Amino acid sequence: KQPLGRLHALWTLDGLNALNAELLLKALQDSEAGIREHAIRLSEKYSQSNPELSQAVLKLADDPEYRVQLQLAFSLGEFDRQAAIAGLTKLVDSKNYDGDMQVAVLTSSADIAGPLAVNFLRKSPENLAGSKRALVIELLRIAGAKKETADALAVLDFVSGDSISLVQKQLVLGALGEGLGRRGASLATLLNDSQLSPEVKQRFDKTIADAVQTVEDADKSVTERVAAIRLLGFMNYSVAGDVLAEVLNPRSSPKIQLAAVEALSRMEHKDVSAALLTNWSGFSPAVRTDVIDALLGSSGRIDSLLNAIKEKQVKLNEISRDKKDLLMNHPNQEIRKRARKVLGSEVNSDRAKIVAAYEPALDLKGDVVRGKQIYLKNCAGCHKVGDQGHDVGPNLATTKNKSNSDLLIAILDPSREAQSNYNTYTIVTEQGKLFTGIIAAETATSYTIRRAEGKEDVILRNNIDTLLSNGVSLMPNGLEKEVNHQQMADLLEFIKTLEAPPQK
Repeated sequence: KQPLGRLHALWTLDGLNALNAELLLKALQDSEAGIREHAIRLSEKYSQSNPELSQAVLKLADDPEYRVQLQLAFSLGEFDRQAAIAGLTKLVDSKNYDGDMQVAVLTSSADIAGPLAVNFLRKSPENLAGSKRALVIELLRIAGAKKETADALAVLDFVSGDSISLVQKQLVLGALGEGLGRRGASLATLLNDSQLSPEVKQRFDKTIADAVQTVEDADKSVTERVAAIRLLGFMNYSVAGDVLAEVLNPRSSPKIQLAAVEALSRMEHKDVSAALLTNWSGFSPAVRTDVIDALLGSSGRIDSLLNAIKEKQVKLNEISRDKKDLLMNHPNQEIRKRARKVLGSEVNSDRAKIVAAYEPALDLKGDVVRGKQIYLKNCAGCHKVGDQGHDVGPNLATTKNKSNSDLLIAILDPSREAQSNYNTYTIVTEQGKLFTGIIAAETATSYTIRRAEGKEDVILRNNIDTLLSNGVSLMPNGLEKEVNHQQMADLLEFIKTLEAPPQK
């Protein structure tokens, strides 16, 4: 018989409800890969009721044909938990494992994400660093994002033991915590789950105590201390706030300070703002940038920032243009009103006057080298050129065919003709957290918001209280405060010399 005939026969019998396990067992052993592939699909509905058929399907994890293994990866989500874990583990360890198969594995892992991730980690903690890293991290995120906590608790049970290092624990809990955050929960809330056993809680408390000691021990490596800091960032302020605030000073390495800012920013506590601002005068520009981002994350922290500006603890010129724009155009009317009062009237409603004032720059001879320095200082946070800058706004090389006059408008009045996909949106979560940027991606369940320097946040749709289009470009107004006419001419000359990016 021809393979096509056998294939048609299988699907015809299925349509007539005449297909049985005996026929499927034969089809699963067919010499033709395409028949085996379709037999796997047709076996899904029998997977829970026929152990013999289920075992025959699982054996195809060793099939030499990629298409058969790929179909198995897609189908195992219909099988019982233990069979799915065993089969998916085998597929990921096969020589045919690639990006497409990773997608298939993830589609079948919704109900087993936690145990499957733990299974990979038990086999080898190095799976956090090798080719399986992306898969394991995403499985941990899925486990945390699930409303039912059994999978997340299974991960917590594993992490509280001694099977992996502190650095590896931080990676695991970081991914798990990210998933928890997507549904408005946290590691701290998971530790109060009624299903968490006292033994696991006790072991985990020791892990946290060890992390505190590591942060405080200046003899430990920066890598170890940063891992410990990130781990503590998933705890309550009462547990870790003081030790994190203590290392947030100029004596600590930049990596430790930045990790401490990130960890503190995750915590919901009235003292977080003070901890972030206490040593402001001693922070480097990089640390200051992250501190401002952390303070902009909630209404209460914004009040603290505005107080610090009003009291001259933070100077106006220490706040970037885009952050000033965000504050003075905040969706909360009270914050917007207060920000404009504290920051001064920097919003010029008539950008056309600014553009007209800079038209003399069009008659000046620009310098490419100087123009590149202007780009690096003012534009690289959102625009990529070659291997420099960040891919947030349009690639500047795509604008080179515009006239200098049009470029001047795009630079000084960015919202006038901005492409809609570069307009900003503000998302307020049910917990009151604020995220502002362009919508870089959206799925049926989430939005990805991208902001300056390519930083991204993923917010679950069911955790969104408000989604607002701000109607303005992500690129802020006010570059005229940073560059004079000659510098504008230099920047324009630099843009005009760029080569168009390769077509994707």
